[in-house]
Amino acid sequence: MYSKRILATIGLVLACASISARSVREVLGDELLHANPGVFGLNLANKDIDDLDGLSEVASRYPDLKQLLLSNNKIVEIPRGVFLAFGNLQVLDLSHNAITHLYGGAHAFTRDHIIAREIGEPLKLSSLAGLAALEELWLNHNKLSSLPGSFGDLTALRVLKLDYNMLSNLAESFGNLTALRVLGLSHNELSSLPGSFGGFTALEGLDLNHNKLSSLPESFGGLTALEVLRLDSNNLSSLPESFGGLTALEKLGLDYNKLSSLPGSFGNLSALEALGLYDNELSSLPESFGGLTVLKLLDLNHNKLSGLPESFGSLSALKFLRLNGNQLGEVYNPTTYEGWDPIQLIGTFLLRLVGYQSLAKQLEGLPLKNVYLRGNELQPEVIEDVRRALPSAQVAA
Repeated sequence: MYSKRILATIGLVLACASISARSVREVLGDELLHANPGVFGLNLANKDIDDLDGLSEVASRYPDLKQLLLSNNKIVEIPRGVFLAFGNLQVLDLSHNAITHLYGGAHAFTRDHIIAREIGEPLKLSSLAGLAALEELWLNHNKLSSLPGSFGDLTALRVLKLDYNMLSNLAESFGNLTALRVLGLSHNELSSLPGSFGGFTALEGLDLNHNKLSSLPESFGGLTALEVLRLDSNNLSSLPESFGGLTALEKLGLDYNKLSSLPGSFGNLSALEALGLYDNELSSLPESFGGLTVLKLLDLNHNKLSGLPESFGSLSALKFLRLNGNQLGEVYNPTTYEGWDPIQLIGTFLLRLVGYQSLAKQLEGLPLKNVYLRGNELQPEVIEDVRRALPSAQVAA
């Protein structure tokens, strides 16, 4: 993946002088008058550029160019076909600009475009036309509200960063980017994902934090190579049954959602090591939860759990358990049991009492180091039982 060190490791880099200018031509000046072979990276970041005039000459003067950095400038528009001659470019960084729009259209210069140019018709090329070899594209921290359908033509992309924009939807053609390994879409306005999203079978890292997602497509379970998934701060009320297909998943963030339950397939996430479910509406966990046998960190703070499944004792790798702010030990709440008949109430209380007394037994034997039980209604004797069952753990209650 591209990083700030990549320019120092890939080869000779031309670092332009710090000149306040508006166009690429003004920044490069005399450098555009002669060829610069052997230059693999061109750094035009932090130059106050708001005009890409001169970029076509860059392609011809730097024939070996593989990386182009244009981040932290003032670019608002990417003209049609401006990258047409950059067929060898592998990394393009346009992050931290003010780009509001990308033009759709053809991704390559064809015979039809030659004819159109000869008769004076406008060339309907996309803003990113010509970038057939592009593997990394950084467009984070811009002002994009949509992407053209032709965006899906960038089929060589392995890393795509679109975080901190204003995207409200993605076209079905977005799913054509099947070579992606890392995809950042956090801090946007997405309320749904296209069904084609499940075609990202090579994807290893996906960040969808801080969007407006209320559901995920059933195809989501097709992301079988996914190792890190961040879905914090959305509006998810449920997960598809296919979610259990994410069998390579190691880290999962679902904090600050509206989940009231988890699918039965959740226990199939057998590689999961860290799980965040902070501030949801879970009242129970599926019995399959015990299948998470390599889970080390589990955050269930601020839910509505009144007990744990019998399989909980199978979480043989669990070291950190957070259960603050649940309903463990809550025996009577008039608003909850209003209208129930006495026999039903007695039966419920007895079942709950058995459940609370067995909490220590459910946790006994687990390699826990820290257990958080604050903000529940647990009786002191139940807490003491937990402490006796976990002599090596710090139990905060």
